[in-house]
Amino acid sequence: MIRKTSIIERLASCPDTYRLDDDFFVIDITADDFPKIPVINHMYQCSVCMTGTCKSRVNLKTVVSSPGSIGITLPGQLVEILSVSEDYKAILISISPEFMGSMGFPYNLNISNVLAANPIVMPSDKENDAIRLFCEMVRRILARRRPHIREILQHLTSAMIYSMADSIVAKIPPALSREENIAQQYINIVSQNYHHKRKVIDYATDMHLTLGYLSSVVKNVTGKSAAEWIEEYVLMEAKALLASTDMTIQQICYQLNFPTQSFFGKYFKTHTGVSPKAYRNSSNED
Repeated sequence: MIRKTSIIERLASCPDTYRLDDDFFVIDITADDFPKIPVINHMYQCSVCMTGTCKSRVNLKTVVSSPGSIGITLPGQLVEILSVSEDYKAILISISPEFMGSMGFPYNLNISNVLAANPIVMPSDKENDAIRLFCEMVRRILARRRPHIREILQHLTSAMIYSMADSIVAKIPPALSREENIAQQYINIVSQNYHHKRKVIDYATDMHLTLGYLSSVVKNVTGKSAAEWIEEYVLMEAKALLASTDMTIQQICYQLNFPTQSFFGKYFKTHTGVSPKAYRNSSNED
């Protein structure tokens, strides 16, 4: 299972941390507070960039946070920090799925797909001011430990999410070309099926396209081959599971649908240069 305790400890160890149990955190973060290994996110996280830049990959999509931007990651996403400037500072809001579920959002408030495809949002100045005010209000509430604090945070957070939802949806990029749509569809399907589908021909069949056409489109649009996208998803999750879970290597092998632990070990070492065990040991040292 995911080492939730260690992740919570990382959040709690940051300076100026305000928290409600293990469900809600507001933290000032700097470049020193980022994990140095790929991780599987298990909370809703919103980072409001104040200064500096942070380059990361969210489900293999490379994104850059800059001053004024908001980075949003969802539970289950694979996150890898690529680089962070020394002057980076941000406010991080981290909310558990249980707390988010307790707010009872209607089924038609569906912005998860938009956020999954667009992890970085550029709010207006007024929206940015509102988010910073929200963070300050939450800090004050958590510092005073008022009665009914959970209910207050639920209503306050719900109001903020409703106020931002339309703005987030409005920032969906313009319509893509046919080839861009095909490449994006392919990447989305791979992200959901790479555990048990490793051959590009299977995805081409599912998409009713020829292998040659799909391969050509993906390479032209993304700069990576169709097979490389599958490999990168497999390796990213393998690294995250090795670094941030208590699963045995055998369990990880089965989770990723490799026939044997030996086959998984050879596959991992071929693509990374180290064995799964060596990678896990080096990650624990970090």
